[in-house]
Amino acid sequence: TTFAVAALREKGLSYNDIYVEMLDLVRNDSPQWRTMLAELLRSKLSKLNIGVVITQNQAALEFLAQEGYGLVPPNVPVVATLVSNPVVSWRGPPNPVLTITSRWDIDGTIRYGLALFPHARRLVVVGGADSRQTSFFAQASSVAISAATKLELEDTGALPYEKMLKRVSMLPPDTLVLLGTYFKDITGRNFVPADVAAEIARQANAPVLALYDAHVRQGLVGGCAVITASVGRHLGIIGFELLTGQRTIGRDNADAIVPPQLMFDWAQLRRWGANPELLPPNTI
Repeated sequence: TTFAVAALREKGLSYNDIYVEMLDLVRNDSPQWRTMLAELLRSKLSKLNIGVVITQNQAALEFLAQEGYGLVPPNVPVVATLVSNPVVSWRGPPNPVLTITSRWDIDGTIRYGLALFPHARRLVVVGGADSRQTSFFAQASSVAISAATKLELEDTGALPYEKMLKRVSMLPPDTLVLLGTYFKDITGRNFVPADVAAEIARQANAPVLALYDAHVRQGLVGGCAVITASVGRHLGIIGFELLTGQRTIGRDNADAIVPPQLMFDWAQLRRWGANPELLPPNTI
């Protein structure tokens, strides 16, 4: 959000014309909260002329399409990012949606992990227990099976948070860990993914590959990661172009893709005995 707002400000928008709403739907997802939140936003925004909406995760897009439907007229464009499924069910005629693709690269992350740690024969996937993790594990599994070095796969999704931490602290020496987004464990408790990354970095006894720059900065090894600043700035620029009519949402939105970037922590590579010279020169 910070980087999107900064990009809008650089384009000349006033702070008075930018509204940032924290929905907090991961921690508060009850029907009562969602209904109350929608009514509050209707009251707040009813007299404003909203020209574009930016939603920054799957839950926010689904909220706009359901409980929040009608917060803006159906012709107002929506820019959506960090969504696993942009085709959501709308309560009425859908708003035009442009999806900013900023998905991490599981394939590249695992393959670079194997190049850096060629002794690895096991991949432990850590991704919490929310609805998105089935797809995450399936992608990791597909890459692990097709890799030249076949990896034994382990999913920690069925473990409570404490047992997951204990598991990653007692892994065999031929193990790599792949961390996704950890919002919730099997007991239903909610977590902040960056905090989980920091605790895993502290306790894991094997190299941990990461898919977000914020997680790498917590002390993980790295990977083909989503760079938060790049995604945020792209959101702001495209939002401004839609707002001013320089862009419309059509079939060809190829430039709405923010590619991941190789990002590794050199100190962690040295800690785990990897050779940084195996990485391309443009790695950050």
